[in-house]
Amino acid sequence: MMRKNRSHVSLAPLPVVLLVLAAAWPLGAQDAAADIGRHHVLALEAGTILPPFAFEDPYSAALGGGLLYEFHGLFPRFPIYFGASLSYHVFLPQVYAFGSSHMLQGGLYTGFPFSFGVPGKLVFSPSPYLGYKHYYRQHVFEGETSLTNRPVLVAGLDVRLARAWFLGGVRVEYNLLLEDSPLHAVAAQAYAGVSF
Repeated sequence: MMRKNRSHVSLAPLPVVLLVLAAAWPLGAQDAAADIGRHHVLALEAGTILPPFAFEDPYSAALGGGLLYEFHGLFPRFPIYFGASLSYHVFLPQVYAFGSSHMLQGGLYTGFPFSFGVPGKLVFSPSPYLGYKHYYRQHVFEGETSLTNRPVLVAGLDVRLARAWFLGGVRVEYNLLLEDSPLHAVAAQAYAGVSF
């Protein structure tokens, strides 16, 4: 991300998020199915990344889309899953001196679903997850193009509905951008895909 007019931001929210996820982790084993079959998930997503908090960003929120892949059932009686994502985002400049900006971001994550049957043969699955992403971003300032890349730590909640082979859901996540002075941002995506 851009590093102009940055103020120091406390890391206090991160331990709170991690403690909440850690407390919820063992509860999932009580509500999830006792025996989870192996399956794959492939989905398309569209979403946004909001500008970092307490930071004068010369760009608007990012808009973009991408691809999700997940593998479920590696451990038959423990419904943890593993996933990978790849996305592309566009930022619109809000300051005259800045030009276009594009970002490619890939990542890995792991989650723990709480699965509930609901009327209509649907399965409702809220799922906390943790992950790591890395972005490559190009931007233009006063006619000169530059490229930056940074790691990002992620903690989020995925809320999913599935019926037979079709599924859809939304994800809201906290992003900790590991800059010289760490930045905090929120991202949200909606997705739809298939299970096979």
